[in-house]
Amino acid sequence: ELNGMWDGKIGIWAFSNHKVAKRKSKYRPAGTVEIFPAPVTAKEYERMLTNRLLPAINNLPPVLRNRAWRIQEDNATPHKKVRRGNVVRTEIQRLGLNIRFYAQPPRSPDFNINDLAFFSALQASYDKLPRDEGIGAMILAVQAAFEAYPMETLNRMFLTLQSVLDKCIQKQGGNDYKLSHLKKESLERQEHKAQCRGA
Repeated sequence: ELNGMWDGKIGIWAFSNHKVAKRKSKYRPAGTVEIFPAPVTAKEYERMLTNRLLPAINNLPPVLRNRAWRIQEDNATPHKKVRRGNVVRTEIQRLGLNIRFYAQPPRSPDFNINDLAFFSALQASYDKLPRDEGIGAMILAVQAAFEAYPMETLNRMFLTLQSVLDKCIQKQGGNDYKLSHLKKESLERQEHKAQCRGA
């Protein structure tokens, strides 16, 4: 059962590889597990979906797990290959999930909640955290910033995204619009908090 409100987070994971150092150096002893960035190939992306994202959705409480999920991707080539392939589709059917993938419109970063607001906000939270040097420490710091990020601020971001979509429709697909001030903080102080409308 779901107690209280869901914060809207599923997870955040790094595309990385681990390798054991065979020789010692002035930076680390032999046997140290080193972390390296992994290129986001179609195979890596497929593995991320099947090993991380889909299990995370499957492990949510039934009231969340059984809803219709819509996953937005950008138009990177690996995403297109995986979306058209059978591995992820087969795993979704095996888990009994209701998931569809959508690509954001080309050259429209404002339609992606990450590019519109979340990445810059997460960066600001990350910069405030104490951390050691190295990729491993950076990954842990990003994960900590993600886990600590307030649910209320995430809700405001999606309200902004919906305002962007509304304005774009009014402009018949154009991007020469100005966002109205939504007074989201004021709405949240009212008895009924601002909630994202169904898209």
